[in-house]
Amino acid sequence: MDREELSFSDFVRIVVKRKITFIVTFLVIFAADLYYTNTRVPIYEASVSVKIEKMDPAEAEKSVWYGYGVADLSTEIEVLKSLSILRKTVERIDKLPDDPVERERQVYVKALALSGSVKVSQISNTAIVTVDVQSSDPRKAALIANTIVEVYSEENTEGRKTGLKKILEYYERQIDKFRSDLSEKETELQKFKQNERIFVVTPESKLVLDRMTIDRTLAFESEMIALEKEVEKLKKVLLAEGRYGDLAKNMGKAEENDFVMAGMKRRLLELDFAKFMLLIDYTEEHPSVKEQEKLIKDVKAALVARIKDISGPFGDARREEELSVYLKYLFSKMRMEILYRILNKYYEELGSLSPDQRKYAEIKREIDGLLTTYNEFQAKKEEAKISIFKQLANISVVSAATEPKDPVKPNKRLNYTVGVIMGLILAVVAAFMAENMDPAISGIQDVERGLKLPVLGCVPRFVTDKKAISRGDYTRNKEPESSSKELASLVTLFQPWSSYSDSVKGLRTQISNIAERTRFRSFLITSAEKDEGSSTIAMNLSLSFSQAGKKTLLIGANMRQPAIHKMFGIRRAPGLSNLLIGEKGYEECVAGSTEILTGRINIDYLLAVPGLDNFSIMPSGIPLSTISELLDSDRMKTILEELKKRYDILILDAPPALPVPDVASLADKVDAVILVIDASKTPRTHMESAKAIIESSGGKIAGVVLNKARNNLRLSERLMQGKYPYAGTRSAERKKS
Repeated sequence: MDREELSFSDFVRIVVKRKITFIVTFLVIFAADLYYTNTRVPIYEASVSVKIEKMDPAEAEKSVWYGYGVADLSTEIEVLKSLSILRKTVERIDKLPDDPVERERQVYVKALALSGSVKVSQISNTAIVTVDVQSSDPRKAALIANTIVEVYSEENTEGRKTGLKKILEYYERQIDKFRSDLSEKETELQKFKQNERIFVVTPESKLVLDRMTIDRTLAFESEMIALEKEVEKLKKVLLAEGRYGDLAKNMGKAEENDFVMAGMKRRLLELDFAKFMLLIDYTEEHPSVKEQEKLIKDVKAALVARIKDISGPFGDARREEELSVYLKYLFSKMRMEILYRILNKYYEELGSLSPDQRKYAEIKREIDGLLTTYNEFQAKKEEAKISIFKQLANISVVSAATEPKDPVKPNKRLNYTVGVIMGLILAVVAAFMAENMDPAISGIQDVERGLKLPVLGCVPRFVTDKKAISRGDYTRNKEPESSSKELASLVTLFQPWSSYSDSVKGLRTQISNIAERTRFRSFLITSAEKDEGSSTIAMNLSLSFSQAGKKTLLIGANMRQPAIHKMFGIRRAPGLSNLLIGEKGYEECVAGSTEILTGRINIDYLLAVPGLDNFSIMPSGIPLSTISELLDSDRMKTILEELKKRYDILILDAPPALPVPDVASLADKVDAVILVIDASKTPRTHMESAKAIIESSGGKIAGVVLNKARNNLRLSERLMQGKYPYAGTRSAERKKS
């Protein structure tokens, strides 16, 4: 059935209703939480704080001038929890076997296990790192934490220092070697000057000597040889048959015939050569060199554009690849031409020098080269010293790990809190699941929403007076207790002050209002299944109407298991069945107040009931095999119409709707049907099926009566049990006393 949103009161109602399920679920969850918390092995955590200051001068200066400079200790954190540190920690604190193989295996296994219980983190905006170690042994947790820091400190001061020291030794050896070579060349230069006499160096020859010293002609020659090989390789690729088109052949002709392209190439060669000459006197960042580079870039772009114009459009990747290879080939050739010019320039200038000048230039160039290399190694040595200074960290323990007193796992307070919260949540869920799985209704709203029918009244489970039954107060003569209990269901007669009687009176008021509005006179009382109390409701409701001054006829339409005549101790026949087959007349089939007074009920109770002369009963009559056919006949409809002329209210006690077809036969012949539902057990599906049968037969359902209603459906338990008695009753007298 469709469910609407529940209000807070609905939640409370369901929890109260399912309080046993709620309490049991909560206790089970909380007990499980208690068991889990108290059976777990306690885990202790020891923590050591370490201050790690990297001695980086640049960082220190930044910290002073700009107010920051807290080092990023990510590397140190990874080192602290690395497997190598943990292995050395295990070797120090654990007892290990003497066998090398087994010892190595155990060290590795224990270090790997230890890595899962070690946590290293940096405190925000500080140079302090915390090392947290968890263990089931508090003493061991503190020992491991302190040992990790101890091993790390030793590794930092010794291991890194040793590695960097080797680098310094290497640089020292290289510097000594270059110092020795430089000393030999300087001695050679001095001997050359002494033996060959000092020659005059003119400004022109000095410029040539400087150029020969600054530029490495051998490097140019090596580059030129490499370019020759590259150009030859690219040429073969371009001219390879079937690989590309004829771009290389066409461009070769264009180089000879296209004067624009030839001029661009010539201009590019001149600009490159001029840039080289500028670099003799200036650096790459000089404005003249920058301007020259811009001109070279522009001419190259124009040359590429010209080549594209000559070669035609390119529409596929193969043609683009061919163009790329050709451009590389072209610029490599041009670079070769520039190198040829540079080398020729040097060789021409070198030829203008005397043999002594050339020898001087050669020695001087070697000295300059050694001096440059010597200075480079000196700079690298200084960088290595700074690196050592930066890598070594100033490590100090801020707070050593101590043996923890209380475990961090399990956190009993947290676990108990979570257990209570989860217990409450799951208990509510269990209550709602039990409510949802319960086939019986959960309240008035459940019926009204599900069946789309109004609830006319809620009748509580009546409480019989056991002492009265044992004394036989209800009957004229002493009868078996089972028969007396059956008779005690006439609560309106025997307990007029009870909450049950009040509920029946409320139901009577609701039906009276319906009768006034709609002029309905005949009401069929039925249920979905048997034993839902519809007959009891019908009998008590009929008595209540008669007490209200209404001329009422109770008709025993349940001819299969009749109960009315047994209750009042009157004859079963003649009755309804006799009237249907035309065997008897109306007056013969109706038992009036006189016959009821002579029945089995104690006359004292009957005489105390006002309006009994308004009450009549038509019993079920003789048993027949064609009950459904008779009830479905036009004769039945005619009988009801005639009876409505003689009585103010007709109450028909009918069998249940689901087991037998009698209700389907009668539903369209009465003014309205009242469906009685046992609030303690009737499944929703049965209610829906009974409603469908009645409506499909043409019957009009006036509403629903909730029988045996619990206190969460209508009234408090005290009111339902008659704890607010009428003055003058026995219970009221007991209250006063």
